[in-house]
Amino acid sequence: MGGTIPVILYLVMSQEYYQKYNDSLKKIAKLVLRMSNWVFSINDFNTETLSKLSSQIKDILDKQTEPEYLEMSAILKLPKLEREILLVTLKEHRNGGITLQNLAEQVRVNQKTVLEKAEELIRKGILRKFEDNDQTIIDSLWVV
Repeated sequence: MGGTIPVILYLVMSQEYYQKYNDSLKKIAKLVLRMSNWVFSINDFNTETLSKLSSQIKDILDKQTEPEYLEMSAILKLPKLEREILLVTLKEHRNGGITLQNLAEQVRVNQKTVLEKAEELIRKGILRKFEDNDQTIIDSLWVV
């Protein structure tokens, strides 16, 4: 069960991957649970997020590497701007993310600096960015 909507995930895989799946069941179950708890609206199911989930499952199956999960203790140890951006985006995830402008206002830093730092977190797979009604929206991902 997701945040507000039911989540059913079907994995289609070859026999080879099915055996790897069985060997890595705990790691994949943790990933899928985090993702399903992250889902708050149907808009969270899009090509980008499903592709990200797929690549993370593939990394577990092929490389035996889990994504790096950021728990609250790790977030609190981050540099101030990164920490503030993550805390605000986590809070705003239920609302579908936060506009870049509102994020900059909440962390009291100019938009360019916030966007640069958010881009770093996006490259690390912690945040996602998308356009909606000609506005840049920043949102957290399930690894946080």
